[in-house]
Amino acid sequence: MKNTLVKCLNLLIVIMLLSTSGCKNKDEVENSPTPYITPLKTAEPTSSPTPVPREIYDGPDFGKKAEIEVDGHQMDPTERPKELMVDEDPDTRWAFKLFPTDVIFDFGAPFVLSKIIFTWLNLEREYYYEVYASVDNKNWELVVDRSQDSEPYTTVDDLKGVYARYLCITLIDNSDQNGWAAINEVDIEGFRFGDSDYDVDLENKRIKVSEPCDVDTFIKNCKLGGLYEASVLTDEDKIKDGDVLVVKCGDVNFEYVIVVN
Repeated sequence: MKNTLVKCLNLLIVIMLLSTSGCKNKDEVENSPTPYITPLKTAEPTSSPTPVPREIYDGPDFGKKAEIEVDGHQMDPTERPKELMVDEDPDTRWAFKLFPTDVIFDFGAPFVLSKIIFTWLNLEREYYYEVYASVDNKNWELVVDRSQDSEPYTTVDDLKGVYARYLCITLIDNSDQNGWAAINEVDIEGFRFGDSDYDVDLENKRIKVSEPCDVDTFIKNCKLGGLYEASVLTDEDKIKDGDVLVVKCGDVNFEYVIVVN
């Protein structure tokens, strides 16, 4: 009995000690300071680089320097990339096994376009195609339609002075119906008025100038580019109201009436 009582007392002491220890730990936890967490630094937004304006090339061979977009090109057994259609070698070619497929030329600025000349693969095969023109790469105008009837080896198409920055050549099929689109060479004729002080009305073919000047100065101030020869139909040393600027592009003449305010 005595031993039992001693055991009970010892057990009671142990329970009291454990209870006191637990409360103390609880108080320490409740009263302990909240640990400081260093906030993450918000990343500063990075600014996008300012796009560099594309330099406009307006030499006589501006079509050869255009940016060209294609759906793809032949890789095997011989690679035939898009650059081969503007390398001035009629024996090389761009090729891609897909019909229909688009070839888009971007000149970097609008040009008055006169002609487009194609050199095709051989003397027998005909390629059927359409050519579309656009100023903004959104609204397109059909300017050449050879979707039903074409010619082998070389075709020359009149672009009728359309004003465009982009040309889209849609290749539809060929007379062999073998699935292969190919262009050996593309030549594009055209010209442009640069950032001139004159008011150039391309639609009505008029050029407004504020005061008369000599012919050479007038032509220089038109800031023409591309493929052109310029002259003025006048009977005096200085331009006057009603004179005509003649721009010869290849074998096509474009005339603009001069209006002196």
